[in-house]
Amino acid sequence: MSVANELGVFNPSVDSVQVRGGFNGWGDTDPARSLMNQDPGDPNIWFLDIPMVQLVLNDTLIYKYFIKNGSGSTPYSNTGWEVAIVPTPFGNRDRPIEFMGEPNQAAEYAYFEGINTDWVIPSGTTVEATFSVDMTPATGFDPAADTVVWIPRQPFYYAVHNIPWPGDYPRVLVLTDGNSDMVYEGTLTIEGPDFNGFLYNYGYVDVSATNTLVQEGGSQAECRVRYVAQTGPRAFVSPYTMPADVWTDGEKPEEGTPTSVEEISGAIPNKYSLEQNYPNPFNPTTTIRFSIPEAGRVSLSIYNLLGEKVEEILNQELVTNTYEITYDASNLSSGVYFYTIKTANFISTKKMLLMK
Repeated sequence: MSVANELGVFNPSVDSVQVRGGFNGWGDTDPARSLMNQDPGDPNIWFLDIPMVQLVLNDTLIYKYFIKNGSGSTPYSNTGWEVAIVPTPFGNRDRPIEFMGEPNQAAEYAYFEGINTDWVIPSGTTVEATFSVDMTPATGFDPAADTVVWIPRQPFYYAVHNIPWPGDYPRVLVLTDGNSDMVYEGTLTIEGPDFNGFLYNYGYVDVSATNTLVQEGGSQAECRVRYVAQTGPRAFVSPYTMPADVWTDGEKPEEGTPTSVEEISGAIPNKYSLEQNYPNPFNPTTTIRFSIPEAGRVSLSIYNLLGEKVEEILNQELVTNTYEITYDASNLSSGVYFYTIKTANFISTKKMLLMK
């Protein structure tokens, strides 16, 4: 709970943490199966051993963490429930655990809302992130009269920024079309302490329908997830341009967790290169090094054996230099994967082996 504590939405002195899921009816009527224990050595860490009975082997259980506000504490947005920004296969962004039938089984170590402490934008730091969306597919949108807006959909964002939840979705950022090409752009200024992950969608204020807000289709779970790129823990690329979005009522892009891009000092490269990852085979992290002799946008993506993109780990403007990225494949299963780098003038692919 350290991030929630640092950002002022959780007070470990008066608040408590619960875990709720199918194993306790998503409630707290039985504290022994829901109320977590506070670690006496670190008040930000909470834990609970829950007996699992009458379950089928390999069943997937889903759950969430829940803030129970104490007396005098500021109520948490979304009435206590987290909506984890990390990818999950469930509609409400629930956390999964597979019942293995073992005497003792541990759920993954987690941060509330899925926000790692390394992703915190420190107090006194300002980060600028530019978002853009192509509004061409938006049915009913009138570029001559309607206003395009960026809308956060993560309760944690509302809590940190003291915005009532659920209420009317705030028009946090207005986007404009400077080139009359239906691509709308806006820059969000983030003042620390804050965090660098965004669960969001787009909308437009329909003037012809009495200023009704029209949003892209989809639930919270189907919103976009983007992160400001990092150069290291609590160090961010600023200004940063997010990958371009396109208005859609269907599936939306969801980036993997932030990846640090580290510049390697030395001679300025005179040619493009993509080196073999090391170690290889690896479990679960590996380092990828590449060089670019010209400044420009660089993307680095991971593909499976079927040629399907499983994760885009980099998509940003970089200056001429040699770089290293530490890639974490914790969310992937063992097997052969390919990583591909793309710039305006260069494409290269190499193979790597994940062995868990």
